[in-house]
Amino acid sequence: MAQFWKRWRTEYLVSLTGRNKWKASRAGPRVGDIVLVEEDIVKRQNWKLGRIEECQAGLDKVVRSVKVRTIDGVVTRPTRKLHLIEPAREVMDDVHRAGSVTSFAGMTSNVPASQV
Repeated sequence: MAQFWKRWRTEYLVSLTGRNKWKASRAGPRVGDIVLVEEDIVKRQNWKLGRIEECQAGLDKVVRSVKVRTIDGVVTRPTRKLHLIEPAREVMDDVHRAGSVTSFAGMTSNVPASQV
């Protein structure tokens, strides 16, 4: 079990956090997204899963914080403390229709019909 958590920490969770310079605007978090909520004093494998319930935009109309429902209730967190696990259902419906998906990083991937 320790080996599983080591791989989870070193391979999967690290891959969720992109460190790319913003070259184009990208889609932000959406209501219904499933996210990991980053906590400063908690180990990564103990971060809580949650579903975004409300997005709060700044004066520039960019989402800066969200309300996330976790097992412990609703918490407000900045978007930089969230790591997308699964996009909202609406996004997945768009994939079914269009055959491609665009990530938060702005990269578009084609999805074969057999995998949709």
